[in-house]
Amino acid sequence: MANGMIQNSDLFETGSMLNLQGTPNFRDLGGLSTNDGRRVRPRLLFRSEGPAHLNASDAAALRALQIRTVCDLRSEGERQAHPNHWCDEDALFNLSIDIDVRVSGNQAWELLRDDPTMAGARAAMMSSYRAMGQAIEIPFRRLVDHLLGAHRVPVLIHCTGGKDRTGVMMALLLHALGVAEEEIEADYLLSSRYTGGPRFADGLRRTFEQLGIADPSPELAALVLGVEASYLRTAMQEILGSTTTLERFFDERIGLDRSRRTALQEIFLEVP
Repeated sequence: MANGMIQNSDLFETGSMLNLQGTPNFRDLGGLSTNDGRRVRPRLLFRSEGPAHLNASDAAALRALQIRTVCDLRSEGERQAHPNHWCDEDALFNLSIDIDVRVSGNQAWELLRDDPTMAGARAAMMSSYRAMGQAIEIPFRRLVDHLLGAHRVPVLIHCTGGKDRTGVMMALLLHALGVAEEEIEADYLLSSRYTGGPRFADGLRRTFEQLGIADPSPELAALVLGVEASYLRTAMQEILGSTTTLERFFDERIGLDRSRRTALQEIFLEVP
């Protein structure tokens, strides 16, 4: 694993303000390395699961980070069920991405209901990621425009589990910052380490019951709760479409020309 990712993992494990009991999939992206030898500044870019299980200590730790943008990728129904009460209202920046295995009515659930096997679960996850890749361009463009405004960082990006929608959005942002691809993928895969606990499994079990799937195997649950590199690669392929490179995607479809991309990098990257 790349050095930046080891440092990032160590920060998560040892940092008193980063080890949040109610959001085990919370982490600081500080320390990730770029292709030109720079690093993401610490305590400026965070990713997380949703606020449903934050306790008072977690909320206080988050407020101490002085986060100025809370980018919430959940659907309106998810936000109503578990609002972000811990932060100031003017920090909220909602970008609804209603395509996720947790969102009611998602086609992925139909695939899983029809084929509640490991193959069916993987097909459901792939379907969800393809749909995310098709839907994320406008939300990403809005996020970039927002972050280029004054006084918009530190930023926390989250969805419900902090692994799928957040994983794709964070991968795009890290690519725009010039972070090395192997580090982007390594950070994405870290979510499998933190979403395997009993609370995640209990929530998934209830969803399986609603689908009529009784007693799913631990392997089946782990597949849906985790992430695989192939999922992210599938989403990225959908994002690019007929665009040949990420550089062209950022320039032509996001409006991140060289000067705006440099400005974004100056916000998040340490001075060499």
